[in-house]
Amino acid sequence: MLIGIWVTTGCNLMCRYCYEGLEKQCENMTRDVADSIIKFIKTVYKPKKQEPLIVEFHGGEPLINFSIIQYIISELEKSPLKPLFGITTNGLLLTKEIVSYLAEKMTYGVSLSLDGDMLTNDENRIDYNGNGTYMRIMKIVPELLKQKPDIRVRMTYTPETVERLGESIIHLIKCDFKNIVSVPDYFSPNWSVKKMEILLEQMKIVRKYYRENIDKLKSVRISILEDRFQNKGFCQGGKTNFHVLPNGDLYPCSYGVGETELLLGNVVKGTLLEDNIQRLEKINTSPVHKCQGCTIYSACLCSRCKIINKMVQGDFYEPIPVVCAIEHVKQNFWENNSK
Repeated sequence: MLIGIWVTTGCNLMCRYCYEGLEKQCENMTRDVADSIIKFIKTVYKPKKQEPLIVEFHGGEPLINFSIIQYIISELEKSPLKPLFGITTNGLLLTKEIVSYLAEKMTYGVSLSLDGDMLTNDENRIDYNGNGTYMRIMKIVPELLKQKPDIRVRMTYTPETVERLGESIIHLIKCDFKNIVSVPDYFSPNWSVKKMEILLEQMKIVRKYYRENIDKLKSVRISILEDRFQNKGFCQGGKTNFHVLPNGDLYPCSYGVGETELLLGNVVKGTLLEDNIQRLEKINTSPVHKCQGCTIYSACLCSRCKIINKMVQGDFYEPIPVVCAIEHVKQNFWENNSK
């Protein structure tokens, strides 16, 4: 079971591609709500049936409300549940003391949002004054890698930065990151056939670099070089996956947060909206008819994640054209360049 806890909706950045929008209201979770979440977890998690329990801290920028993270971890560690903890952070609030704490407690992992070198990162990842963030983040990276070598760096690429994807990944490798996950901005309207051709060429650049340095890079994970064409199964949002907002509202995943028809209940009120949960399960297990017959249907994001379809296309069963295009670029790459 995975529980995503949004300890705050506030953020200290204004990333241009943020799918949560740029006008964020800063609501911080209180101890009372945290206690309700802990009670909810103890109610829904059945250790003998569902292993492991993963608790991930989200935002906004979760370190804005660092004290409540410490409180939740402390309280859950007193229980027999033995959860694994994780966090996604933009890194700006990291100190040596916080890094030490995360290195000890985040047994599931630490995910750092960073898009590549300074030019690429600072094109989109800016603060409220419009300033880039690369140099400030990189000041703490050596300490972070020293204490948590397996940190996951999560980079977003857009139609405007895809032409630098290869050099961005290589830059992060040279910075000594061992786990590099690159994710496209599915929400941008600026993708085109030309951009897909560029993406394919960038993947080839990364593959060439990997082959030329394979002895040094055997322990490095680069997500775009992995064969991900495996059956993804049904989405578990609302069954074994939940995201909880600072006010206690329950949603099935991070993409669906704030969508009224995806509200599953509220942990403070002690309510679960069974009709919504059952409806979501039906949506999750229903086919996307437009995609049936596709050679990568069982592995594609759009056939599994109906919620992202809804958020981008306005319809659970309407596939996202850019997702389809990117998935086929990857298929082309893996079939012709992965040997």
